[in-house]
Amino acid sequence: MRRFSMIISLVFALDILITSAGCAGLQRTSLESWKETNFSTMGISVEMPTKALLVETGLSPEKKKGSGYRSLNFYLHPIYSEKVISEPIYIVNCWIYRLSAENYGLFKKKEHDLSFDWQFKDHYQDFHTEVTNYVAKNYVSDGICFRKDIKCPNGDIVLVTVMYGSYKQNKSHEKEDIEAIKRIINSVKVLDVQKNADVPSAGK
Repeated sequence: MRRFSMIISLVFALDILITSAGCAGLQRTSLESWKETNFSTMGISVEMPTKALLVETGLSPEKKKGSGYRSLNFYLHPIYSEKVISEPIYIVNCWIYRLSAENYGLFKKKEHDLSFDWQFKDHYQDFHTEVTNYVAKNYVSDGICFRKDIKCPNGDIVLVTVMYGSYKQNKSHEKEDIEAIKRIINSVKVLDVQKNADVPSAGK
C-alpha cells in the first residue's frame, strides 16, 4: 500500500512538472465535458469534469481511535507559479470522506482527526442535508467551503466538501464555477456495494 502511494505521488509530481513547464498562471479545467464515475471502495458515484485531476482514493488506516475513514480528492483550475518545481494552487478543491457511524459520532464530538481539519474546524457538529456554504480559512487563503452530508443505508456518513478559492485571476468565472461545484456535490450517490465500502470502526 505504501509503495502504491509513493508511485501515485511520483506520478502526480511528474504531471505537475510536465504541465507547469512554460505555462505559469491560471490554467482553467474545461467544464464542457463531464463523466459519472463509480468508486466502489468508497461506495459512491460522482459526476465530475472529465479533465479534473483525480489525486487519491483510498483508506486512511486507523492507527488510533477516531482516525479511520475513506477519502476521494480531485481538483480543478490550477494556478502555476513561475518556479518550475512547485505545486500549483487549485481554485476548486474537492474532498469526499466516508466515515462509519461510530467514527462520525466521534467527529461530532471533536474526537476524530477530521474534526480538526480546516474545512470542518468550526462546523463539525451540524449535519448538512442540503448544500450549504461558509467561509473557511486554510494555510493558503480564505475561501468558501461548500458542503453536503449524506447518510448511507448501513449507517455510514459521507461528507462532501468543496473549497472555492476567490482569486482575482478567476473572478470572471466565479458564477460558472459555483454552479459546477453544486453540480458535483448534488451528483454524489450512494451505491449498493455496502460490503465493499465498509470503513473501520473506532478502536478496532
